[in-house]
Amino acid sequence: MGLRVYKGRAAKSTENTFFREFAEKLSLLFDQKEITGVLIGFPECKADATLAPDVLLMTGHAVLLIDLKNYSDGGT
Repeated sequence: MGLRVYKGRAAKSTENTFFREFAEKLSLLFDQKEITGVLIGFPECKADATLAPDVLLMTGHAVLLIDLKNYSDGGT
């Protein structure tokens, strides 16, 4: 059981930091709830570079595309 985590590299260091914290907390939740899944941070799409979700989460019941935003830094 649990969450397997794979991580690429984001363009901004803040995104890398947030993903690391998000993955740790989500892993704890998956362990507590006995859920299995795969979390991929900043995956690459070889077929089309414009398809670039920030995070891809896959479980036995769902596939989620997650886009990370930080509006508090003024959009930079």
